[in-house]
Amino acid sequence: MFGEEPPPFIPFCPGAILGVHRHAVPARPRSFYRRLLEHFERLAHRNPEEGHYMERFWVAVFEPDWMRRVASFPA
Repeated sequence: MFGEEPPPFIPFCPGAILGVHRHAVPARPRSFYRRLLEHFERLAHRNPEEGHYMERFWVAVFEPDWMRRVASFPA
């Protein structure tokens, strides 16, 4: 989905609370968001667990430097 190797872990904040700066959304091209949307539309709600995993990826979606930041976290 992101065109990168996954990091050892992806930080997330549980609770379905999300806030991003207005400049974070256009930092990725529309085609990226279209791919995400198409992926979930193809699932047709057959696997709700996929949506749960997507919630964990918000940092990767809206933080352009996410790989560098995650790599700096202590293991």
